[in-house]
Formats: sequence, structure tokens, C-alpha cells
Amino acid sequence: MVPLGRESYAETHGVHNPRPVLVDVNRAEIDAGRRGGIPTELAEKMKALERENRELRQANEILRKASAYFAQDLRQSGIASSDA
Repeated sequence: MVPLGRESYAETHGVHNPRPVLVDVNRAEIDAGRRGGIPTELAEKMKALERENRELRQANEILRKASAYFAQDLRQSGIASSDA
């Protein structure tokens, strides 16, 4: 069996727009290590880590603002530095 070119494969199988087939084939070749690029598994892990990093930065910002707010509240009530 002679392997068909990507576009020929799409035409043979009734795919009118070969682009999605090309994208899938390229992704499969990257994942198999036959083509340069970031494998799907690694890309998904990076995306999850970036999301987690963004969420942690947002939580850190909220905590920083809350800390500043409560510190100001304590200073205004005279509790903070007189007891320390």
C-alpha cells in the first residue's frame, strides 16, 4: 500500500477542506516525535500551570490588599503598634 499525501488522503476520503486533516496529522507527527514542536501532553500541562500561576497571583494580590486594609484598620483603632 502506497501512503497518500495529506491532501490526496483528504480528497480520497471525501474531505472538502483538507486543513483540519492537515492539522490533525501534523499534531500526531509532533506527538510521535517525528516532527518538531511541543507535544500535546506538554502543551496541556504548560497551559494548566499557567492557569494555576495566574490564579495564585490573583489570590496573592487579594491577600496583599486585605492585609493592607486590616493593617490600616488596626492603625486607626490604635491597636497595632501600642501592643507590639
